[in-house]
Amino acid sequence: MKLILSRLLILASSTVALAQAEKPTAPPDAGKALRFTVELTDGSRLLGSPVEDGLPWKTGFGVLHLKWDMLKSIDKIGGANEFSLGFQNEDRAKGLPEIPAFALRTVLGELKVPLTLTRRIGIETLASGDGPVAYWSFNDPANLGADDSGHDHNLTAKGALPTDGKFGKAAATGEVQGAGHYLSIENHPDLQFSGDFTLAVWAWRSAPKYDGDQLIGKEGEFSLRRYQIPTERYDLELYGKQGQSLAKVSEIKSGLPLETWTLIVVARKDNRLTLRVNDLPAVEVQVAPGEVGGDKPLMVGCSATGYPWNGKVDEIRKWNHALTEVEQRALFQEPEANR
Repeated sequence: MKLILSRLLILASSTVALAQAEKPTAPPDAGKALRFTVELTDGSRLLGSPVEDGLPWKTGFGVLHLKWDMLKSIDKIGGANEFSLGFQNEDRAKGLPEIPAFALRTVLGELKVPLTLTRRIGIETLASGDGPVAYWSFNDPANLGADDSGHDHNLTAKGALPTDGKFGKAAATGEVQGAGHYLSIENHPDLQFSGDFTLAVWAWRSAPKYDGDQLIGKEGEFSLRRYQIPTERYDLELYGKQGQSLAKVSEIKSGLPLETWTLIVVARKDNRLTLRVNDLPAVEVQVAPGEVGGDKPLMVGCSATGYPWNGKVDEIRKWNHALTEVEQRALFQEPEANR
């Protein structure tokens, strides 16, 4: 991680002691779970949930104790502490924090995050309380496949290397001297596609070597790839336990541009399977009756039979529920960490 994040980690142990001494208020109701995406001033990012229920802010209306779930984003607009507060109802107001830091519960432990080091905070309310069951940011080159969701679904790098990403770092995949460079993880119920789910990935595609490139796959269960016969397209397919195709959807309107970051979001809700590229309308098909699921590894950047994704992958997240259209489109609007 970068310099500021390293400094935060040094503070982690003292933060835990401070939190115990201060006995902060209980976190927000689990029925309205919150997830923070914190962008630091050096471009590093943290993902976590708030420890306190909110902070007092000095606004044009006086000092207000704003609960986190009233807010949608907090953006630095000037000086060390001047922020623009974006509310869930789309209103905005300028604010100065009465407290210079906030406590964030992350996979690294409890951290005290100084607002002077914070460029932006994105606040997501999860009505169901269900966050991602796997989140691979690839931001730690020493642990490239680390799972930032806290569920310990760590990918093993099979030749994949760290590189510059859409947000911070990414994983470079492809084929070098005939060998595939990819990442994989053994089967786990969280990583299966047997019910409702959402999978989001930022992908960068270099010139392909084959007629098909496998982006993410789970043999006999799930396949997301690029294919060019008879038309260049993204293909998404779900398979039943007997090997039969239960649903297949293709997307061609994006044009599959080379050398650019593209967001791909796939989701299943009941018997509907959708494929969305960037902020374009989703393509939808019906899922035929049949049981999905298998015990094969999940592979990123390659399939069990080869055909590696020649490019890069970043910010892969999987939820075991279907995100709404609004939530899916919000993923495309997330700020770049290095803009």
